[in-house]
Order: sequence, then structure tokens, then C-alpha cells
Amino acid sequence: MCTLAILLILFALSFGIGGKDRQKERQQQCRENQRLVHLALTVAANELGGPFPTAKGAADSDAVFQALVPRYSSRVDVFRCPGRTRDPFTGGSATSRTFRNHYAYASGITTAAGPGQWLLSDAQVDTRPKAVGAALFAETDQGPGSNHGAFGGIVTFVDGHATFSPAKAAFEIQVPPGAAVLNPVP
Repeated sequence: MCTLAILLILFALSFGIGGKDRQKERQQQCRENQRLVHLALTVAANELGGPFPTAKGAADSDAVFQALVPRYSSRVDVFRCPGRTRDPFTGGSATSRTFRNHYAYASGITTAAGPGQWLLSDAQVDTRPKAVGAALFAETDQGPGSNHGAFGGIVTFVDGHATFSPAKAAFEIQVPPGAAVLNPVP
């Protein structure tokens, strides 16, 4: 009985550590996905002469990202966050124009924006600017902004660098005049 209890405790400890390791792997893949989306956005912006792509009247980021396929991205899976396990990628092809994505996008930004301007991120809790310490991502695996649950999320900037933020913003998330935050469809 004592041996069984020790084994159960060891199993529980290793499962907890394994869960954190899996989340770190998902965050790494999410960072790589955002790098590839940033690359597609940058190529499109260069063709447009400076502004990153927009979709007139868009209420969410799906329309902008769908317009990148297949011309700027041959893969639709990069628009899906691996941390969002409750709504995983279920397939699609480079010719599919109706996939759902998991990333927020700062529509109306140009390539001339400074390196501190964010461009895309994991889904956010809302579409307002965020001060340091404000809720950026959900603290649970439910609701808007919950791609990685309590583990925070990834933010990619105009210059291509990406960084992790906990659920409460580690840095300011600015929305310049004329720009809008487009979250994915929940």
C-alpha cells in the first residue's frame, strides 16, 4: 500500500512537469508559427509599398489571414496556435480560403512603425490597448485570449522579434490612431 502511494505521488509529480514541458513545446511551435505569419505579412507589405495587409470592414483577423493564402503562405496550419488544444487544427490546404485562425492582428500598421509596435499575437482577451499589468491573455483555458491557458502567450512585433508575456501584459500593447486590433473568431 505504501509503495502504491509513493508510485502515485511520483506519477503525479512527473505528470505536472510533463504538462509544463508540453506547454513549452507548444509555445515554441506557436512562436515559429507567428514567425511564418510575420514573414507572409512582411512580403505582402513590401508588395503593397509599406502597409501591412488589411481587410476593409473586417471584424476579426480571419479575413486578413485568409487573404495571405496561397500567395504568401502555402500552409494554413501556421495560422493555428498549437496551445489551443480545445480547437485544434483539423486540416485544410493552401487553396482553402475559409480556415479559422487563432491569432490577433494589429490591422492598419505599416512597416515604418517602430520595433516596439506589436503586429500579431496569440488571441487577446479584448481589442483595447493594454497597459503594463493589464489583462492581455486569459488566465484560464476558457474564453477569449485563452490560446495557452494560464501560461500567457506570444507577441510578435513589426521588426519580427517575438516575446513571451504572461497573462497580465509584461509590456504596453499600443494601438496607434487608425489601427485596430482584430481578434480571431472565438
